[in-house]
Amino acid sequence: RWPADVPEPARQVKLRMSAVVDEHGRVTDVGVLDWPDDQNKVIVPAIQALRKWEYKPGLRNGTPVKVQIEVVVAFEP
Repeated sequence: RWPADVPEPARQVKLRMSAVVDEHGRVTDVGVLDWPDDQNKVIVPAIQALRKWEYKPGLRNGTPVKVQIEVVVAFEP
């Protein structure tokens, strides 16, 4: 959800982020790869959203393993 004080133009932004997905498919670590100018107010909502996502875990020889992924979080009005 957008904070009320984020202006409309700032709501149209894409953030390239990294995340670690654990053996259970949960996001455990989140990083911002592209920090947009003057968009600091969207970073926290993007991190909060990404931490709620679930994935199928990565597999190595059929066994679930931690993996690092890259995702794009797009904010639009």
